[in-house]
Amino acid sequence: MDWQAVGAVADLASAIGVILTLGYLALQIRQNTLVQQAESQRAFFAVGTATSLQLARDENLTRLLLKGLHDFRALSQEERTRFSFLMGNLIGQYAVAHGSYTYGVYGRFGGSGVSSPAVSFLRTPGGAAWWAAFSTNFSAEFRDYVEREVLKPSGNTEAPEPSA
Repeated sequence: MDWQAVGAVADLASAIGVILTLGYLALQIRQNTLVQQAESQRAFFAVGTATSLQLARDENLTRLLLKGLHDFRALSQEERTRFSFLMGNLIGQYAVAHGSYTYGVYGRFGGSGVSSPAVSFLRTPGGAAWWAAFSTNFSAEFRDYVEREVLKPSGNTEAPEPSA
């Protein structure tokens, strides 16, 4: 065997090593992507759960939410401020999830994919009025999505009556 043949075998072995390394890296990247998707979904669920528990524990906050969803403009200045922070949190969570979807973290969004109570909140008279006042606080992509997909005409747009 001459040196040229030894060099050719070494080149072949190197090429096989590079191909195996690239395959291994692709597998690792895919596994990391799946872990990141799962973590993102878990975080979205955890924040939503925390907000839901807060509403379940605080009847005044729940009453404020229902009152604001029914008629945002009827709220006092203090109530409007509190309601706006609450809605900003709820809709902000949905905006983050939408951003994650646009970056490929979620496979589906809305419908059978990632969803949120924010959708039904925005479809109420008070939620729509809040959105009209504060939508510019969100990205253009998210605003377009909300206008196109969330606020499109649908069946029920009535907010539940607030209890006294």
